[in-house]
Amino acid sequence: MLIKKALILILIVYTQSLYDKPYDFNSQINIPFNENSCFPSKEETINSLNENFNIKTNNPSNKEKFIIGPCNPILFIPGIYGSRLVLSVNCKNLYKNEIDKLMDIRIFCGNKVCKNLKEENEEHTLFAAITDQAFTLLNIGNNKYSACLGYFMQYFNKEEQCPIIQENKNEKNKNKRTCLQSNNIRITTYGTSKNTKKNSKCGLKGITNLIQTEFDFLDNKINSGAAALYKPAIDYFKNIGYEEGFSMSGLPYDYRQFVSNNKFAKEAFKYQIERLYNNTGKKVLIVAHSYGNLITLNNLLDDNNKDLLSKIKKFLCFAPPIAGSSTLLDIFLKGMRAWGLKFNLFGKEITIANYDIFGQFMMYYSMPTLVELRPLPIINKILNGYDDYFDFAQAINERINLEDNCYDVNCNSSFIKENSEKFNKIFNSYYPDLNEEECKYKNNKNDNIKELNHPCRMEIYNIGKCPSVIIPNEFFKPKSSDIKSLCGIRNSSFYYAEDCDFSNEDKKCLNEIYMNKGPYPFDDKEKVNFLIKRFNKKFSKFFGKKIDENYFEKKESLQKKVHTLLEEHNKISKTKDLPIPPIDTNVIYTKYNPSKDSFIYDEKKKDSFSNEELLFSGGDDTVQSWSSLLTGFKWIYDKKKNNLKQDIKIIEYCSTLGKNNKYAFDKNKKYLDNFTALSCDCINDKNEYTGKNDNCGHSAMMSDSHIIKYIEFEVRNENENRIITEDRKFALFNVKNDINNIQECNEQLKKIHDKY
Repeated sequence: MLIKKALILILIVYTQSLYDKPYDFNSQINIPFNENSCFPSKEETINSLNENFNIKTNNPSNKEKFIIGPCNPILFIPGIYGSRLVLSVNCKNLYKNEIDKLMDIRIFCGNKVCKNLKEENEEHTLFAAITDQAFTLLNIGNNKYSACLGYFMQYFNKEEQCPIIQENKNEKNKNKRTCLQSNNIRITTYGTSKNTKKNSKCGLKGITNLIQTEFDFLDNKINSGAAALYKPAIDYFKNIGYEEGFSMSGLPYDYRQFVSNNKFAKEAFKYQIERLYNNTGKKVLIVAHSYGNLITLNNLLDDNNKDLLSKIKKFLCFAPPIAGSSTLLDIFLKGMRAWGLKFNLFGKEITIANYDIFGQFMMYYSMPTLVELRPLPIINKILNGYDDYFDFAQAINERINLEDNCYDVNCNSSFIKENSEKFNKIFNSYYPDLNEEECKYKNNKNDNIKELNHPCRMEIYNIGKCPSVIIPNEFFKPKSSDIKSLCGIRNSSFYYAEDCDFSNEDKKCLNEIYMNKGPYPFDDKEKVNFLIKRFNKKFSKFFGKKIDENYFEKKESLQKKVHTLLEEHNKISKTKDLPIPPIDTNVIYTKYNPSKDSFIYDEKKKDSFSNEELLFSGGDDTVQSWSSLLTGFKWIYDKKKNNLKQDIKIIEYCSTLGKNNKYAFDKNKKYLDNFTALSCDCINDKNEYTGKNDNCGHSAMMSDSHIIKYIEFEVRNENENRIITEDRKFALFNVKNDINNIQECNEQLKKIHDKY
């Protein structure tokens, strides 16, 4: 490595000595940039290379054109379930050294994993595969109840990724952890396993086309909306001049870990930023979605990454659940029923069955992600004006009360404008005063949530007033889905986010909901009996023993895992207090799409919540408006109060105010610099929400054409990219010598992953 660096340095010095004229770092490139491409023309590139960089060529490469051009490189970071994972199993060593784990595989997977006990590297796609028999989505009986998925998703690569459960007097359980671990079982991202390394495309392959068939033409048919992940965006940017691995890269990661513990995501983040910057000589635009925003924020706050900040252009923060999301609690209690798919193939509709919630419940107790995304107590602290947030609390509560007052009637913009004195004093120009015309629109979605038909509201009115979970009693049995009828009512059967107190285990709070109200998967006798009968009939002779219902993990053990994860997050999280990012950041949020905010739990039924027992607030169907907006407002407040340099901007996605595919509905408005209204594919010509295939919701928004065009708007910087810098000169030198090619990136990402 030292020899390689020395040779590069010698080449740079030698190249510089060949230049006839002194290098002027203050000069600018004079090129009329093409609005529809990241490339200048061939002639303009040739002239610029010659005049500004003393590089003589008649056939400039696309890489050279990009470096000369107006666009910045992009790093795409996905959300939870947005990375393709790969299971790698050394079946030979399991059989030889860990027969107990092989027995578990036979119980939960039958013979779909490690059928060949001599195989040293058996790989399976996790989790949504079609042709992979171990984890197939097809309803063909081979993946009964998703038990195989639930079992393997409990495995983490290193013990330190999973906290130790509180010590037990029983010596056998003394060092038990919240997850499973084996040196012969690894879960990696696509592109970092042995068989997928060559096809990594510098991390981009791992964040495209979640569902795999092994046939590209089928992948493109099946993967749409949420399942396409970043593929539509990647394809678009390739068409305007971006190159995989050179000017755009991806960061797939294991989304099950605490962000503070995710060492691969930390090192790969730094590697990808430095690589893209060195490749192009330009600052990197970070495009993060959902849980990926926590990964990004955690890395930006790392003291070891201070030198990295000057290489980043901006942080685009799409649908950030940084303050938490009640929807994740819903997933824990009833599973993700959305894990299913219908698609049209050659004119015929094909149905792929959902993953059964049985397997999902098995894995949720071991997933730090679940508690990482719970509603954070910090929200209610700042609304109560703790520490230096008295002015902030007054301003936000003023606005919440105004929205509450216009809940049952058409929001009157004059009423809100005239009474938002404290709010406007702090957030003037960061959130607009709208007129009556701008407050009118119609919601055609079939959700019947008429309360969400008021664009003058931010949809943050209920936070701090409404419980996250309601347990009815004989005196109070709510039936209405109207949040207002429940807001502000304090009752011992209500569990409020602000009630959480980690220092008092006896206090009723969300901890208790996670621990005691969650499902116990092995209560389902029918499914447990299937696993028992299959094992005893087919595999018991091989292992010399049979099993019964006592073999499966007890509920008390699962509850201890959740309690341990809650305590661990409170100790290690760097983002729990919503610290402001140290770079320019745009917060893109949605408020039109009903999102689960409160849940009614029937103790007598002891089952999941039905749709009639869910209370909604505004959001993007997963992340509530309050989570993204209050986070953004806190960052704005921190910036102004501490006179910080970074810009914070709020953008409303899927807004009828973003007419004609524009990024602002009125260019004459003074708040254009700090607030933007972005349209979406779900709004028709009449300014009505149509809910087109739900492609504008949380999971699928990164496929929206308006978002992709908006990213292109942010990625262009003609003024900055006209300036000649030493780093751009070095990038051109690297192109000439084919340094930092995509194969090197694939190798490096695998090396990083192998360490963790």
